[in-house]
Amino acid sequence: MHSVTTSIVRMITVPFVHRVYFTRSIFSRRNRLLAELFSTAPPGSSAKALVVIDQEVASAFPKLVDDINAYFYLQSCPVRLARSPLIAPGGEAAKNSRDLVDDLYYQIEKHGICRHSYLLAFGGGALLDTARFAAATFACRPRH
Repeated sequence: MHSVTTSIVRMITVPFVHRVYFTRSIFSRRNRLLAELFSTAPPGSSAKALVVIDQEVASAFPKLVDDINAYFYLQSCPVRLARSPLIAPGGEAAKNSRDLVDDLYYQIEKHGICRHSYLLAFGGGALLDTARFAAATFACRPRH
């Protein structure tokens, strides 16, 4: 019996815009960048934000959690905060344990984070990678 193999080769181009913003005081009432980025949420959606912060960052910026909570309670913010920011270990503790991923899965499910929602992570590379992994692998895939 003869096996015949054929193939079709096509070039597929997927346009993708990658934007990088540099700013200061992102949670200041005067800084509109985050609200503008959130404005892409569909009108009337129940978009939420789940925020995770590296404990070292939280220690270095003691007002950060309060600033985040205050920012999301502004009427001009189109996204609501799912819960007060989650403080998590970064570095080796984030890389070498599945605890943070499991905790993020739990928080995503508990707070109904959907594909129109956001997972915001502040910290070093290990925490950011872990948060990105959790967002990408959870069933609803929130934006990250």
